[in-house]
Amino acid sequence: MQNDLHYLIAIFGNEFSPWMLLILVPFILRKKKQNIILSYAFFSGLIVACLYVLVVSFILRINFDRDAFQNIIDIHHTYLCMYLLFFVNFLLVRFFTKTKKNHYLKSISYLVVFSLVFLLIFILKSKVSIVIYALLVGGHLVISFSKKNAIVYLFIVSALTLSIILFNQKLNTSYKNAMDFRLEIWGQSINSIKENLLFGNLKMQEKDLLNEKHYLNGRYDLMDSDLNSHNQYLSILLKYGIIGFIILTLYILNLIMAFNKTTPKETVKSVLGVSVIILTIFYIENILDRHHGIVFVTVFYNYFLVAVQNETN
Repeated sequence: MQNDLHYLIAIFGNEFSPWMLLILVPFILRKKKQNIILSYAFFSGLIVACLYVLVVSFILRINFDRDAFQNIIDIHHTYLCMYLLFFVNFLLVRFFTKTKKNHYLKSISYLVVFSLVFLLIFILKSKVSIVIYALLVGGHLVISFSKKNAIVYLFIVSALTLSIILFNQKLNTSYKNAMDFRLEIWGQSINSIKENLLFGNLKMQEKDLLNEKHYLNGRYDLMDSDLNSHNQYLSILLKYGIIGFIILTLYILNLIMAFNKTTPKETVKSVLGVSVIILTIFYIENILDRHHGIVFVTVFYNYFLVAVQNETN
């Protein structure tokens, strides 16, 4: 609307219609016991999608990697890993709270699943996902640490550390190289944000605003790449200003205020784990610009909000 009404109508379908989920999802999600079916549905979808890409890759004789997922089912590896990490967080909470000491078979089955997910993330070469995976596992290990399980935990930490070292050796580019172009884009994003800090700037698309800055700065390579901010926090400030950022923060505060002393520790751990996933990926991607990201954030935000309210009321 900062530009004109015709422009608003023209971009509404692409820019804003996916956010209808924010309105619709609360009506879909009702009770915690019913909502658990949603998680199982996503897990089933993940398994089917991964097996499908694996089979098609074998038939077409192409590498089973991030490009295969992008070309066959049109999903970016970061978004796929985001759902996989939700799966990991969900199982970690169950593993550390509901697996009894004598259930060795069940414990082994959990460890096998964790290893397979890590292997898939390893194959996809998702650097941020490896970091989040380590944070999730490390967080649960620290919380449940005791002298009795010290040896087992030491083995797990050693295996995870070795896997991360092997992952870093497998990468074609380093973490530093992956950050270089982002730092340049973030710098130009901040310059654009300063131009209208309060309300944001929607006179042009986000990419067009940044491309204009790249052109003036002589970074024609970044202009040709046609990239967004690659940082959700900066993207919100760039497009919607401080007011938009405050609205985003209110969603977070709304969930936090739903907790009280009677909220089970398992629920708190689950929410913290998913928050680590979302807030960390926010740092390197505009996940709210793609349907996969919007679905993830809006669906699971409301999922946990309903779960907390059902358990505390």
